[in-house]
Amino acid sequence: TKNTPKPMVDCNGKPFLWYLLSYLNKQNIKKVLLLTGYLSNQIVNYFGNGQKFGLTIEYHEGPINWDTGRRIWEANDKIDEDFLLLYSDNFSLVDLSELYLKHISYKNCITLTIAKKEKGNVKIDETTNKAKYGSEKIKSNFVEIGFMIVNKKKMFTYYKDKDCNFSEILKNTSYNSDLGFYIQNDSYYSTSDINRLKKTRS
Repeated sequence: TKNTPKPMVDCNGKPFLWYLLSYLNKQNIKKVLLLTGYLSNQIVNYFGNGQKFGLTIEYHEGPINWDTGRRIWEANDKIDEDFLLLYSDNFSLVDLSELYLKHISYKNCITLTIAKKEKGNVKIDETTNKAKYGSEKIKSNFVEIGFMIVNKKKMFTYYKDKDCNFSEILKNTSYNSDLGFYIQNDSYYSTSDINRLKKTRS
């Protein structure tokens, strides 16, 4: 990624981000906001306004030193009241309609999509649909993979400092029993490191 932003890493002839956006289109999501920073021109030049991908794409660019929490904070006026938040390095065939139904049924601030993984970071209570996130003391077989539904108004109340990693917001919602979950039983694919990228490409 020295000369390429991670979302644009080649995956069998297409940028990894192409697979995410194509899947959103197939799931009838047409409006996308990309929060960009590092080498953002490559993303803009490839995807443009999204028309050729069947989408309407807007951008919110910030300095490369902004962490993920700050990027969302600064894009406040472009975000809908309930929105789908994705990471740019994870992909899975999540049923977004089922995810949204889970979100509105339990009315948590954030509904995570989680998948099974040895030594995960999310512990769940299936009776209450509450999740505990990110504590080093958690012993869990689930990991969060993005694809989360977020209530904007409630989410911003959990910011203690706008200059934060979004994982801090997940922890804060978890501590306040406001974090729900949706279990994805299918595989997920990642470009978070070179070994996972090789598996994803195969």
